[in-house]
Amino acid sequence: MAAPTWLIALRSFVVAMLFTAFWVGGLLYAHRLDGGLSLPGWLAGVGLAAAIAGGLVCLVCVVTFTLRGRGTPAPFDPPREFVVTGPYRYCRNPMLLGFCAMLAGLGLWLLSPAALGFAAFAFLCGHLMVVLWEESHLRAKFGQPYIDYCTRVPRWIPKFDL
Repeated sequence: MAAPTWLIALRSFVVAMLFTAFWVGGLLYAHRLDGGLSLPGWLAGVGLAAAIAGGLVCLVCVVTFTLRGRGTPAPFDPPREFVVTGPYRYCRNPMLLGFCAMLAGLGLWLLSPAALGFAAFAFLCGHLMVVLWEESHLRAKFGQPYIDYCTRVPRWIPKFDL
């Protein structure tokens, strides 16, 4: 029997908050390593806009996973249904893109080269997880529908003419 939506939403919220706290904590630690270096001040506004936009993309992805996929963003509690709606219609990994945009935006907002480097490191970690584990796992779990999806929808660069 499937869990009620409110319980899935609670699990999604907890996972998203813990994941975000971990990575934002790392970013704030990296910011301490700037050693007096700073990015140009005009980037702070750009960074704030990117952080907000990335956070909103993440929120939409988590809600989509919860309501459509009946699961959470966590690999140990993934969606039970194959999700190809919402942001997943345009890009196979919009949650990771949104999250890294949020981290990069925070790095820019802090005017921190080290935090921006940490955001790049987060993207690299996500990319490796997607390529080395997630894609083969999804192929095994969802089969031909996932393979067809991969031929239509790009991994990273959103395609809006679908």
